[in-house]
Amino acid sequence: MQRVSWLMALALVAGASAKIDGALAQGAGDVFDRIDRNGDGVISEEEFRNWMAATYGRKDADGNRILTWAELHPDGRPQPADWVDFSLDDVMAAIPVAFAQRDRDGDGKLSREEMASAPPGALVEEAAEAGAKAADAAADKPKE
Repeated sequence: MQRVSWLMALALVAGASAKIDGALAQGAGDVFDRIDRNGDGVISEEEFRNWMAATYGRKDADGNRILTWAELHPDGRPQPADWVDFSLDDVMAAIPVAFAQRDRDGDGKLSREEMASAPPGALVEEAAEAGAKAADAAADKPKE
């Protein structure tokens, strides 16, 4: 299924490497503090969206708002046959769902604990998967 590669790409954009995920899971504040630009101890959806856009922009070498396998893996890692390039719009569309899934107290912000339970890549990957399921359901629904 092509969406699997797309979901993996979203996770890569979010910086969901094992090193970053492990640091967040251990309570390290490095990534959290970079996302929490105003230093209020929580991450708003806007802060997360801005961080994702900046991260995407750093990886988008040709500036065309489409990320390719080569841009995500400049080390020359072999590209899977089912890889699908994806846009910044795809990533941005997944963010509201990502927040809703992890914002346990419903305050519209992610605490360190909420963020540690779902590193950045996992948030976006889960949101994109939920969006893909909704799109599949809509496509399967008979036209009236």
